[in-house]
Amino acid sequence: MSNQIKIIPFILIALCFCAALLYAADDLSQIKQVLADKTYGNYWDRLTAISKLKSANSREAALLLTDLFEDSEAPIRESALMALGGFTDKDALNYLETTALADSGRKQQRFYTAWALGLIKNGNALPALLKALNNEPDEDVAGRIIDSIGILPNGAQAEDVLIKRLADNRLSVRVSAIEVLGRLGSEKAYVSILKRAYDSNYMVKAAALEALARIKPQESAGYLESGLKDPRPEVKITVL
Repeated sequence: MSNQIKIIPFILIALCFCAALLYAADDLSQIKQVLADKTYGNYWDRLTAISKLKSANSREAALLLTDLFEDSEAPIRESALMALGGFTDKDALNYLETTALADSGRKQQRFYTAWALGLIKNGNALPALLKALNNEPDEDVAGRIIDSIGILPNGAQAEDVLIKRLADNRLSVRVSAIEVLGRLGSEKAYVSILKRAYDSNYMVKAAALEALARIKPQESAGYLESGLKDPRPEVKITVL
């Protein structure tokens, strides 16, 4: 009898655990239904559902949130992004890095997934982002991937890759690479960015001048002064 009494607490714990799993599954099912209802009156309910997913921190929740990256409403997409930014679950992060980031048919999903990985700042994301950058055909997504690499704890390890991107034929990719290299701030990056301070494109030139000033303020004074002679106001504003 005493052994049976000892077993009872374990049975109760197991039952409670199973009940919790069933409740969570049912709760996710209800959240999925709310998110699928895109009628105007359901807008705030959808935002509330996203808020619930934020605390779920699971692969299942990540699946629902990344689906919202294709939503027509920018606030919905951005709320899903911010919710994912706090995720730490290993399976959820693996899904983001290996599946959502690599879905060739969903540009917005790749864009926001790269952004989310930057917010999460998980050092293990760097290989996935570098692989995605190598395969990414879209200019905006590639630029976003570079931005996320730049804020990872180990992002400086990608410096050589980013320096090569300074010669990319896509404008936003070149600009993003310059901005990130400016924040990383190495001697090697400084030398590579220097020639971009005379680029014919004002966005590249402005980004290069700002990056040079970040890395070596005193040594860049002459380049900044020459930038004041540029007729384009965007460059002058950056210099000032």
